[in-house]
Amino acid sequence: MAGFDAKKYRDTVLKPMSKGEGYEQLREVLAELRQDERSTSYARLDLNVLYDIPSPVKAEELKAWKAQIVPALNKSAQLPSAPLLKALLDLLEKQGHDLTEPSFWGRLQDQRQKQIRTKLEEGLRQLRVEYPLGFVESTELLSRLSTVGITGVTDKSIFHVAREQGLQVFTKLQLDATGVPDKLKSVWRAAARHPEYRSVLDLLLLHRSEDIRDVQFLDQLTAGGGPFTLADLDAARSQSERGQDTDALQDAQKFLGAAKDVLHSQADLQQLVLGTVIEWAGGQLGRGKPKLEVREDLVRRGFHLDDASRLVSTLSTGAHAARTGLGTVRDKLSEGLLAEASAALTALVPAEDEENEYGILSARVAELIEKKKALLQSYHRSMAAGDFPSALAAVTEAMRIDRADDNLAALQDSIPPAAPASLAARVEGTSVLLRWPQVESLEYTVVREEGSVPATPQDGTVLATRIRAGSYSDTAAPAGKTVNYSVFASRDGKVFSGPRTDSIAVLPAPTGLTASSDPTSALITWSRPAQAAGVVVTRLGPDGSRIETELASGSSFRAAGLRTGASYRFSVKAYYLLPDGRKFSEDASLVVIPRGEATAVADLRLTGPDSDGIIRATWNSADGFDVELWRFPLLNDLPPHRMTLQEAKARGGQPIPRLPGGGKSGSETRMLFKAFAGINAVVPLTVDDAGFLVGNSVLSGSAPQPTAVLAEAFGDDLRVSWEWPQGDYIMEVAWEVAGVPRTRRVTRARYRADGGVKIVNGAAADKLTIATVITADGERLASNPLPVPLQARPRLTVRYEVRIKRGFTGNVACVVSAESSAAGSAVEAALVLKRGSIMPTSSAEGELIENLTLDFTAGTSSRHELSLGKVKSPFWLSLFTQDNGETTLIAPPTSQLKG
Repeated sequence: MAGFDAKKYRDTVLKPMSKGEGYEQLREVLAELRQDERSTSYARLDLNVLYDIPSPVKAEELKAWKAQIVPALNKSAQLPSAPLLKALLDLLEKQGHDLTEPSFWGRLQDQRQKQIRTKLEEGLRQLRVEYPLGFVESTELLSRLSTVGITGVTDKSIFHVAREQGLQVFTKLQLDATGVPDKLKSVWRAAARHPEYRSVLDLLLLHRSEDIRDVQFLDQLTAGGGPFTLADLDAARSQSERGQDTDALQDAQKFLGAAKDVLHSQADLQQLVLGTVIEWAGGQLGRGKPKLEVREDLVRRGFHLDDASRLVSTLSTGAHAARTGLGTVRDKLSEGLLAEASAALTALVPAEDEENEYGILSARVAELIEKKKALLQSYHRSMAAGDFPSALAAVTEAMRIDRADDNLAALQDSIPPAAPASLAARVEGTSVLLRWPQVESLEYTVVREEGSVPATPQDGTVLATRIRAGSYSDTAAPAGKTVNYSVFASRDGKVFSGPRTDSIAVLPAPTGLTASSDPTSALITWSRPAQAAGVVVTRLGPDGSRIETELASGSSFRAAGLRTGASYRFSVKAYYLLPDGRKFSEDASLVVIPRGEATAVADLRLTGPDSDGIIRATWNSADGFDVELWRFPLLNDLPPHRMTLQEAKARGGQPIPRLPGGGKSGSETRMLFKAFAGINAVVPLTVDDAGFLVGNSVLSGSAPQPTAVLAEAFGDDLRVSWEWPQGDYIMEVAWEVAGVPRTRRVTRARYRADGGVKIVNGAAADKLTIATVITADGERLASNPLPVPLQARPRLTVRYEVRIKRGFTGNVACVVSAESSAAGSAVEAALVLKRGSIMPTSSAEGELIENLTLDFTAGTSSRHELSLGKVKSPFWLSLFTQDNGETTLIAPPTSQLKG
């Protein structure tokens, strides 16, 4: 920040703050701080401006400012604001705030924005009632808000909050004072006498009466959502000349003819409409007609609601207020300003034509003055009799008549509020909970007394003061005694209502009730309140039998002879010896099922499904505990020992419904259930008090089969492909070769990488099948093997050529070129050399030069070039296949083979 300028600070802050609303707000804040040292009321002020602190600010800048601000305030002590601002600095430091810490000033700005928002909403709610039309002129709204200390808020924010509170803000209207043109006044008034013409619209829109609705006339001139122009004046005039001749229509024709001569532009037309509306609405308001009724009457006559609201609001205030003296009196009376209405009436000298209305208003003012006097007398009588509700009703009615009488507000504040409508006390554990209907504007004092009912807030033990809740918990209530409670309401912590009382015997119930059991007995334990004389234990059996046992000491009880697996309810209540006899507390209770220790099922067995799709489950379990069968999705990592009902559901578990036909025989339990689609893990869950014990899981169901299975031959190999079933499965491909079974398991990832399953030399494969396999928890489930039909392999035709080349040194080389009838396979062949003049007929008749792979997988051509070394003529080169005759090999002319 720039250096602190004391002179500028004096001129821009201290002088303006020494008068007006700013000075009063500063005084109010200091008064609140001195009354309550912990108050944060200073957050309402813009302290950053009041102390010339920019935002953001650095710590070193604040240290320099701190050294200069106090001397500047001392030097300007003759200005009223300076001592107040210095005192406020002292109070801030007394609260422990470090004024040289930037975060303090940042927090102040946040707090002020929140308080301003709250105050702005509250201020607008209060102002809303003063604007029944729901419209307010923008400069008027900003002025009203500034008087209640709302500053530093942008106009845009104020207008936004105003709309939220139901106030529409409009820009000040600049109304043309010329009104109706002089040349049209007489013809307009003549036409306006007729009831057919409620407004000038009924004349100007005579030809389109259906559009006399929502007519805008302030910012623009439209009718029925469309244009409203001088062309309508011509059309209306033509329409008037076609109608039946009446006095009303003749006056309309005169008015429209005169308007045609006077109005030369759209602005002239709009001014005519506006002038007639101002003349009519102003007259209605001047005669004391309520603003809301005038606005609604304009809407009924066809004018747009918003324009009517803005105009009536403008005409009701400021220089445009169209009121007579008597109209002012009426307004004052309607606003509840009796004293001002009386003063205005006294100052009037009525005109001759106003004497009758003047007399009526005088009688009304006198009547209200007498009524106010009678209400005040009723107030004093009610206060003397302690009838506070009647006193409040009387002074409230008097305030409605004369809102400006500050004495009435003081009388209202002196009336104690009504006591809470009810009070209910209830023992909860070792405490007593008090509840009463809460009134938002009131605070409450709670008092306790043992021997008598507290009649004032000073009687007995004061438990709480100035609380704004509708409840209080007395955690130190004396146990074993009857206690009286009173709750008093107050507005300010000074004037209190009468008491609302309730009495209760504080009889805490036993706590910490627990139970343990074996197959035939149960041990019940509890914690007994220290003031209790004893307890009564009640056992309710499964057959409805009831047995009570009274214990004067101890904190446990054992019940024997119980039936294993049956349900018993035990309740324990304490009793106390009070002056009026023995009294019992509420009881604490729990349910006990005698049984041994719960164990998880370890031997679940499943058989089936049978032809009806029924699966039989059997297991052994401990007596006294229920076992439920649940099914869970595969690959669900279940807890190894225990889980809750919520955990079971969260892991996708579902209980399996039982079918008739199950039961128990000895320790073995049998259950039937319907087979379900897909594969799930069936898990037995033993139910105990803490949830479920998890037993061994068994897979049930069948794996889905693959679809669109295809086996294609590629040369000597076979490629198998299919569409995978939904889920994470392994596929098992099986086949036989010469009666020897072969299998291969394939994951989805391997399948994708290889583009299917390739069986090398699979041409001889037989009995090809494919099955879906699931393995979980050491169990293996597979779908029924699906046979895969093998396609018949087409016979392949290969033509080849041999070109023999002899070098100068006597070395021989050859090039073997082959062409296949189809691509997609490879043919194994042997290149044979036979010396002599006779051509070989098989690979056994010559010398094997090399085994050649004629590769046609990517095309139909294959080429090999080989060196034979030195070979003497004559000799033969021939090619023979090695595929058991599945390939037709066509040799070239013998001239190519002989060398």
